[in-house]
Amino acid sequence: MELRLQHKVVMVADGPAGIRDAVCGALESEGAIPVVLTGLTDATSCRRAVQGVFIQYGRIDGLVGQVGLAGNLETGTSHNYVLSQTAMNQLKAVAGSVVNIISEAADIVGANHDAYEKVGGLRFGMTAAWAAELRHCGIRVNCLVVSEKPPAETIADTVLFLLSEKSSGINAVHLYVDGGKTILNRKRNLMDGIEL
Repeated sequence: MELRLQHKVVMVADGPAGIRDAVCGALESEGAIPVVLTGLTDATSCRRAVQGVFIQYGRIDGLVGQVGLAGNLETGTSHNYVLSQTAMNQLKAVAGSVVNIISEAADIVGANHDAYEKVGGLRFGMTAAWAAELRHCGIRVNCLVVSEKPPAETIADTVLFLLSEKSSGINAVHLYVDGGKTILNRKRNLMDGIEL
């Protein structure tokens, strides 16, 4: 499938090496320019990272954020927000795309995952809010919920599809790439009498 990502500049927030490297490798194979954002310690460092990318490349076509995949939870959520807001004008100029990746632990019920569940709520709310706010600008915002089960390459391929024009009709979606783990967990909890 031709994704038409050639020469597009995509910022990839630092995260687990497996997913990060797979996403960057897949982008490079499509002729895109992945830029890994490192050293994101606070809002100021996030803004500087985005500004640095724009100064170097003159455009920003996409953002891949990672939340809750390496214990960064609330911090990762706030960083994704600052990155998106800082890159807003550049994304508007090219009708860019934002893909946030989050751990499936945010949807596990009854397993003492309070922090993940809190971030899961933020993720659902923020994805919907961003998508609603930005759709008139042509910017799409989607969320990828992942587990350790699928290969990193499978996750990367899904990210690229959501970044591409081939997914132009997909917006405000939470797409699960977890081998069915989340829905099976919900079914099991229902059978055990746990109220969702």
